[in-house]
Amino acid sequence: MRALLIMIMMIATGVCSAYSMEPPDHDALLLIASSATDPCTICAKQNLKKALAILDKDLAPGLEFNADESCMFVKPVSVKACDLYMSCYPTEVLEALKGKGDVLPKIVFTFHTEKSHLVGVAKKDYTNPIIEKLYNDLAPGRVFKACIRLIPYRYGDGHAYNYYRQSNKLQIHCMVVELEPFDKK
Repeated sequence: MRALLIMIMMIATGVCSAYSMEPPDHDALLLIASSATDPCTICAKQNLKKALAILDKDLAPGLEFNADESCMFVKPVSVKACDLYMSCYPTEVLEALKGKGDVLPKIVFTFHTEKSHLVGVAKKDYTNPIIEKLYNDLAPGRVFKACIRLIPYRYGDGHAYNYYRQSNKLQIHCMVVELEPFDKK
């Protein structure tokens, strides 16, 4: 019981000291966008390799990101239950910088739980059941503040992510450390 009270207090008091939430490196996303549509197979592979190298540096396991009013998370309407989208993506800057015909990758943050996890995610990296319940109680399409911690994924394309070329999706593996529904005042 005492552990539960401590956990609730940690969630309520904001123990997360994190970077402000923003999309991953612009250069990496633009390289992914161009690699997805480049008719030159060799060029596309080289651009994707460069992009993944940049993401490996920027999306290291253990990094924490804090979503606030400037960039919050959104619970998807019709996607897997443990996915989060960013309200500030894609940015106007990225849209303006991408090449004609290029499509920016979808970015999804996936958290893992006892009930829903991938092989290769350690139990210590599961999101706490209390936070999982808070998330599950949110209506689809609801925006919320949260703090996430990137977690290692041993079967990823990078240390903490997968890129799915067919669907042009960047899946970033994380643990939700804090979650607070957002109500406009």
